[in-house]
Amino acid sequence: MTYSFGAIDEVGQTGFKFAHGSSRLFAISLALTNEPQRIRDNLERARRQLGLASGVELKFHSTPHGLRLKLLEQMAAWPLAVRILGVDKTGLPLDFHRLKSWEFYAFFVAELLNRLPVGELERTTLALDEFGPPRLTLHLIRAHLRQRQLWGEKSYLIKRLAFRRSHREDLIQVADLCGGAIYRWLADGDETYYRLIRDKALVWAYHPGKTNPLT
Repeated sequence: MTYSFGAIDEVGQTGFKFAHGSSRLFAISLALTNEPQRIRDNLERARRQLGLASGVELKFHSTPHGLRLKLLEQMAAWPLAVRILGVDKTGLPLDFHRLKSWEFYAFFVAELLNRLPVGELERTTLALDEFGPPRLTLHLIRAHLRQRQLWGEKSYLIKRLAFRRSHREDLIQVADLCGGAIYRWLADGDETYYRLIRDKALVWAYHPGKTNPLT
C-alpha cells in the first residue's frame, strides 16, 4: 500500500558513552497513514476518554503503564502502519563514533526509509520531530536519500520532508508511542506493549547489506 503521510521520531541516544548513560540501542520510528486527520481526531478522542487534557503531548517514556496499554490497544484499530529500525550501537564501527549526533540521526533516517517495502512511498509527505540544527540536518538527510535514489528530480517517492514540533503534530506522538513499545521489545525482550501493535509493524535490526525485517 502507498501512504501519503508519515511521521518520524527517534528513541534512545546517539552517543557512545555507555558508562555515562548512553543507551546501547538507538531506533528510528515511522508511522505511516493515508488518513492523518483521522489519526489526529482519534488521538484527541482517546485523550478525552482517558481523562487527559485536550492537546496534551503524549510520550511513551512519560505515560503511565495503564495509559500506554489503552492507547496502544486503540491504535491497533487505526489506519496506520509502523516501521522501525533498531541499531545496536555496540556493534558499529568506529566511523560512527566520530559522527555528530545529527549526522548519526540523518544516516539512520535514510537507512529506515531505504528499507520500506516497494510502493509504500509515493509523493509522501514526511514530518520529523525536530533534531539537531534543522537546516543542516534536513540537508544531510536529503543527501543520504539521493544516494539511495529516494530523493531528487527523478524521484517521486517523497513529496516533502520537514521538521515539526512534536507537541503540534499528533502523528509524531503516535510514532513515539509505537516506537517506545517496539524499542522495549528490541532492548529488553519485553513484548507487553509491542504485542498490541505487532500486526501493524515491520521491524529491522541494522546490519549493513541486510534488509530483511525481523517481523
